[in-house]
Amino acid sequence: MANPTKFIASCMEYAGLIGFFLIYKFAPHEYALRAASIFLLIFTFIQIAYFKLNKIKMTRAMIFANVVTILFSIPTIVFNDFQYVRIKLLILKTVMFVVPLIFLLFKANFLYVLFGDLHGLEKLDKREFNIINWWFIALSGISLLITIYAYISLDDDAFLTLKTFWLPILGIGYIIPIMYYLFKKEYKLQTNK
Repeated sequence: MANPTKFIASCMEYAGLIGFFLIYKFAPHEYALRAASIFLLIFTFIQIAYFKLNKIKMTRAMIFANVVTILFSIPTIVFNDFQYVRIKLLILKTVMFVVPLIFLLFKANFLYVLFGDLHGLEKLDKREFNIINWWFIALSGISLLITIYAYISLDDDAFLTLKTFWLPILGIGYIIPIMYYLFKKEYKLQTNK
């Protein structure tokens, strides 16, 4: 039987975001953003406590996600303003484009530093991580350009649709090279047996 503690930990990685979007979607409009952000902030602290109490190692990616959640949730709760959401998304997309470029200046790979300790990704070699890193930078640049256009040109409803639907679909593109290399390695292992 699977370890229930690890199963709960796995579910916690996504439950916070699912809860955030459900609350945001179904709460009264004037309270939706604040209520969803409060939920996500509380859930993040519960998640951190659960991992610490059960002595489960948090991956660097999870630590990064929790730090970003805390840094952006608190101002969202305080301001409770859609203009802040627009600015926050622009800042986040800019950071996700610029930070990997800064890492390259120091001959470091942002995605390896962030995700290199995730189960399965340790199988990828340096060349594959470099390709994945450049793919991430390219998609982050496209995402940033779309966000800048949306920030300048779209009304709040269209911006929200872009933020909650279209940009996450573009985000799925981030995993394409990762899945390609993992499937390729698995295929080689299967054919070499």
